[in-house]
Amino acid sequence: MNEIIAALIGGFLAASTGWFLQDRAEASRIKRLKELLIIGITDDLKSSVELYGRVIDEWEKGQIVWFTTLNELRESRQTYLKNRDWMALIKDEALRQTLFKYYHRSADHITVLENQQRRKYDIQNKLNDL
Repeated sequence: MNEIIAALIGGFLAASTGWFLQDRAEASRIKRLKELLIIGITDDLKSSVELYGRVIDEWEKGQIVWFTTLNELRESRQTYLKNRDWMALIKDEALRQTLFKYYHRSADHITVLENQQRRKYDIQNKLNDL
């Protein structure tokens, strides 16, 4: 009887230890993912500020927005686009919503800028043909 109780207690201890170690490993992995996500988003936002400044400079200098700049803006968003599901790791709801709004609004603005620039090129080409 003592052997059965000892085996049950040993099994319980082994299972508890395994569960605890797995839980800690998963918590550590999620913490690292969150840190990397925040670093990536921060780098993206810093880069975007520079790129938006370039868009403004291009427009002020020549009334044109280069497609290469717009493509760079689109590419800078990859951290968010590829890791959208992981945004749930950010506990601050206001921050999550702000990031969500920024990325959706910026996507819309980039598309509008690109369409307007294409339209400007088309009008300019038609004017040149005339």
